[in-house]
Amino acid sequence: MSATALLRHLGEMAPPRRDPVAILEEQNRHRLADLVALRTARMVESPFAFGRGAAAIMAHDLGRAPTSGVHVLCCGDAHVSNFGFHGATERSLRFDLNDFDEGGVAPWEWDVKRLVTSVHLAAHERSHSDAVATDAARRVARAYRKAIRRLAETTTADRFTTRITPSDLRRLASIRDERRRLIRPAERNQTAPSSRTLDRLVVAGTNGEHRIIDQPPLTRHTDHLRSKDVRQLFDSYRLAAATEEVRYLLSAYEVVDHVLRVVGVRSVGTRCYIVLAVDAAGDPLFLQVKEATPTILATHGGIDQHNPALGLGPDTSDAQRVIVAQRVLQAYPDPFLGWTTGRARDLGKGSTVDYYWRHFRDTRGAVDLARLDVDGLTAAARVCAALLARAHSRSPGWERIAELGASAGKRLDVALAHFAQHYAGVVVADHRALRDAAAAGRVPLTAA
Repeated sequence: MSATALLRHLGEMAPPRRDPVAILEEQNRHRLADLVALRTARMVESPFAFGRGAAAIMAHDLGRAPTSGVHVLCCGDAHVSNFGFHGATERSLRFDLNDFDEGGVAPWEWDVKRLVTSVHLAAHERSHSDAVATDAARRVARAYRKAIRRLAETTTADRFTTRITPSDLRRLASIRDERRRLIRPAERNQTAPSSRTLDRLVVAGTNGEHRIIDQPPLTRHTDHLRSKDVRQLFDSYRLAAATEEVRYLLSAYEVVDHVLRVVGVRSVGTRCYIVLAVDAAGDPLFLQVKEATPTILATHGGIDQHNPALGLGPDTSDAQRVIVAQRVLQAYPDPFLGWTTGRARDLGKGSTVDYYWRHFRDTRGAVDLARLDVDGLTAAARVCAALLARAHSRSPGWERIAELGASAGKRLDVALAHFAQHYAGVVVADHRALRDAAAAGRVPLTAA
């Protein structure tokens, strides 16, 4: 395929023929029934919120459109809201990709198209014109292309160790106000103690034991997963899935409580729990154990996820896939990452669920997109684009992306921005369809 033909395919897509509400309903059948209405409420708030929760719909549409044919390990949901701060091992905050539930193998442009479309929707939500929103998407696509070009000048080993430093953030986030939002949270929270989370989430009982506070509907005790089940999961994770140093550390802790936690827009209704463990001195350790479902890149995008180079085969659990994606794509992956399989009592006797574990910190956060003007939004998204390029450059064959960027130049930016403009219109129409379905009683709706 010539570069001109490829650019045309990257910038255009035939109008999708599917029922967006039916795709969401199919996903809801596998989620906790009492949280489906909350998911609907979050998605009907705006087209931007809908787009954040509609990753499966977009994967469905992309899977039926022509592609570049260059597959890399993708985030799978590179929405601008899925980049943010996370605590590194030395307690400093790092800005990077933050969500890998849909991680897997896919054409590189699927991640970029999701990012630029989310930027277009975010800019449009600020009452900017379609032309301004499209230009913001173009500048973000340009940042990805230029980052790929810079990475092409380095060695494979250097790319593997490439990190985004605070000075890089200052350079990439060219808007002064946005620099403050990207840099200051790290400076303010880099030594945040676990006691801060303890004070915010935990209350001491009459016998001095620690118990996580119910804050329904977002955080609450349920019988979806019983204490005995959680302890068995913890033991399995500690003994079989954690690294040696983490296993040794966890041997000092005992699980004392857990709660169901509602997270994200796309993940509402999946089984996600905060687990509280304490050591002999009563000091807390918070872990998150979350259900891993098959990636939408496979279920809706139709991409085969078997990849021997990544250790992904027909028997690989979805939790392992999520962990592999995070360890490869994130510059500073969580050392507590691990996976297990356990019970899910709400699914019936004998039913099991793939779970992955990670450290639950109070040092996570995101750029507050609602507070940014279009220049600040674009500056933040340019950083996201550079991080996405770094993540993609860890896959064999990624050089073909750099070659396309070098030959196409600005035409690649324009093609991706044109796609963002077109697909943002699709998202607006899909959002209207869900809103109408909720009004007609087809899907449950409750207060967010």
